[in-house]
Amino acid sequence: MITGLFLSLVLVYGEVLGDAPYVALFLSMSIIVVWYLILLSLGRSIGFRLNFLNKDFSIVDRLLSNILIWLWLLIVISWLIGVLIGIINGIDPSFVFRNFFGLVVYAIFPFMLIISPSLRSLIIMIFLAGIVQMCYGFERIYFLLTNPTALHIGLSISDMRLIYNAGFIVIFPLLMVSMAYQLLPKYYFSNNYGIFVTRLSKSLIFTLLSVISLLVPAMSKGYILTTAFLIIFIMFISILYAIEAGRIHKNIMILLIFLVFTLYMLPNSFYELIINSYSIEEASNSIRFEQFEYLVSDLTFLGNGLGASLSSGYVRDSSGYGFELTYLNIVHKLGMFSVFLFLSYLITLLVAFSRISKKIYVYESFFVIGLMGYLVVGAGNPLLLSPCAVVLHCIAMYILVKPFIRPLEEKYQRTR
Repeated sequence: MITGLFLSLVLVYGEVLGDAPYVALFLSMSIIVVWYLILLSLGRSIGFRLNFLNKDFSIVDRLLSNILIWLWLLIVISWLIGVLIGIINGIDPSFVFRNFFGLVVYAIFPFMLIISPSLRSLIIMIFLAGIVQMCYGFERIYFLLTNPTALHIGLSISDMRLIYNAGFIVIFPLLMVSMAYQLLPKYYFSNNYGIFVTRLSKSLIFTLLSVISLLVPAMSKGYILTTAFLIIFIMFISILYAIEAGRIHKNIMILLIFLVFTLYMLPNSFYELIINSYSIEEASNSIRFEQFEYLVSDLTFLGNGLGASLSSGYVRDSSGYGFELTYLNIVHKLGMFSVFLFLSYLITLLVAFSRISKKIYVYESFFVIGLMGYLVVGAGNPLLLSPCAVVLHCIAMYILVKPFIRPLEEKYQRTR
């Protein structure tokens, strides 16, 4: 399972590798199914047990975690309903099954619950996948450094893009925990996830490399905005912790001074570029605003079905069903049934925020916030339901519910 998840996160390099992430996931899941069928034939029990008696977590936390465990099934059912509505509406079956196929990837979540991999193995795997994606980005940065004539002045953010890779979202959790290590007292990170993870998390150089790999290669407004949100969030939490403890971490003051100095030294043209990049007048933003009006006017209660195009005839790609405004596009296709997916996003974030505020499961919760960083990037790009994004969400949910999962194997071993 760990190998399949790892390959789904690293075999993401534009259009070069195509559906390789899906192949890696479903091949690994097929092997697991065959293995479990063998175990069942030998009389072994397969499944997992839930234990919500842990008093370290609040009643609300335990309730939300319990809901989170079963939402994957409703998400997959929403996909089936979208397929059914699309076929009933006479949409090309190839469009129906290709549109938001990432929803099917949520079916790997029960496998994670049953296998119950250790958090250490998952976190190390994410770190390795993130480093691979950083290398993808730095390969293009190296080209720029060795070819300075390729750098032009006075371009927009998207014009300075070196490579846009959906796999860069794997770097967000690395940035999150490394920033947390820099700005929070070390006693909040008592969990041992190995020397490899600990040393990288504590390294200021690694933190800076994470920021650079997120900002420079893609030059994406989504990546830039998410990175800014995560940094502001960790600084805000760090200040709250500091106020409660009665002392401020020295790195907070250093970072604040550095940010103030940097913002003061930047030329006015930089601020004009940023303001223009996020304004409605900017070319790509105006297109999204135009899409918003067309999509809203075509919404229905039950959804138009997967693969559905707009009745107005407005299109953004050759298929007719793809749009950059992914959240609204999901509602257009699934209607009321999209609530299950959005509810899973909301609960994941709420549980992580709650645990950070209560100072329990702190490292893991910061890691989860980083895993969910793709939600901001996906708001204006069609990567929200890419296999890479769905895998990160499944891992985030698993990390949150892990304290309540007891594999049946533990019971089997105790009774022997």
